[in-house]
Amino acid sequence: MRTQVRFGDYERSYWARTPNLTTPPNLAGGIGGNQTRASDYETITLQSDFSTKFQAMGMKHEFIAGIEYLKEDSHRKGLQNFGTAAAPAYYPYSEAIAGAATDFTGKSYAIYVQDTIEFVPKWKATLGIRRDQLDATYSSTTSPQLKYGENSYRGAISFHPTPETHYYLGWSDSFSPTADLYQLPVAPLPPERSNVIELGAKWLLFNGDLALRAALYRATKEWERSADLESTAAVLTKKRRTNGFELEAAGRITDNWEIFSGLALMDAKILEVAQNVNATTGAITFGNPGYIGQRARNTPRYTFNLWTTYKLPGSWKIGGGVEAKGDRQGFNPSGAGAVPTLNGVYYPNTAPSYTRWDALVAYEQKQWALRLNIKNLFDKLYYDSLYDNGPFTVPGTKRTAILTAEFKF
Repeated sequence: MRTQVRFGDYERSYWARTPNLTTPPNLAGGIGGNQTRASDYETITLQSDFSTKFQAMGMKHEFIAGIEYLKEDSHRKGLQNFGTAAAPAYYPYSEAIAGAATDFTGKSYAIYVQDTIEFVPKWKATLGIRRDQLDATYSSTTSPQLKYGENSYRGAISFHPTPETHYYLGWSDSFSPTADLYQLPVAPLPPERSNVIELGAKWLLFNGDLALRAALYRATKEWERSADLESTAAVLTKKRRTNGFELEAAGRITDNWEIFSGLALMDAKILEVAQNVNATTGAITFGNPGYIGQRARNTPRYTFNLWTTYKLPGSWKIGGGVEAKGDRQGFNPSGAGAVPTLNGVYYPNTAPSYTRWDALVAYEQKQWALRLNIKNLFDKLYYDSLYDNGPFTVPGTKRTAILTAEFKF
């Protein structure tokens, strides 16, 4: 038996400026609008499960069953301007006196059961089912309540010809049960679901010094939600699909030299455009069909990472690595307006691809250690992510030094 309780409280506050296509923003507010907001998101999670191994009908079983409860409380509101229109002054966490906040409270209840059966030597089958009930209330005046009751399923078959090799085929069809994912139109739309099928293999080589993993997968998401409760649309796409390939490696080249690396290739396409309910009229609206067949928003074609460390004489260790990510497109596929073009050709706003280098120097003893991590070693300007509900990008962290100390007792 295992029971765990987790509590989280995330308070955030920011003041940003809406960019202009030709002119940089200024403090006086003449260029670009103010994007000011404070938010508080709290979660309480209780999970209790029972797991056991046994034999029945000549077959080995690995069984797990459990329950889960999640409570979410979210509050968002704009910041108060303590200055003037010519020189605005926004203080962190000081909410505006006027205006209404954007709030929601969600409660999720779940029960699940799964069994892995070794039906013949070296072959295992996994079957599992989970039932979620989500009840949420929102500050929306048009549709303040939401209730979903959904099942999630998973199945897999795996083959272990030797202790060092593992081949598997897995499938899942799951419901996303967190209230943070949903914002409501006038009438509730079907919940977001994800269907994934994956074929993969794992190998241990050189007496366990090298671990390899490779996988091919297809992930289909239906009724893809916008997580932004201040957006004008609840659904981004009705259906999108990603075909992908992943390759990972981790191990020791020598007793002193370790390496970790991963590569992911993704082909993400929009298959069906969004369907939304107008919050004022109740009319059904659809996204522009010109988005069908286009690459899904904010999805790179590739990601890559490589990290390596080497132990030097005298308890010293050095390390370094690189992270690379392909370009990502930023657009809102839920709207009925024209698709973005340049000279008559489809051309959405794009965050360019980037590479970022990191480094490590450490001094390690048996009971204590000092480590200095340098992130973005060459202080390169890059864009980590896109915000689709407007022309915003999130710059990556500038060169950052992090010194940590560790003591074991």
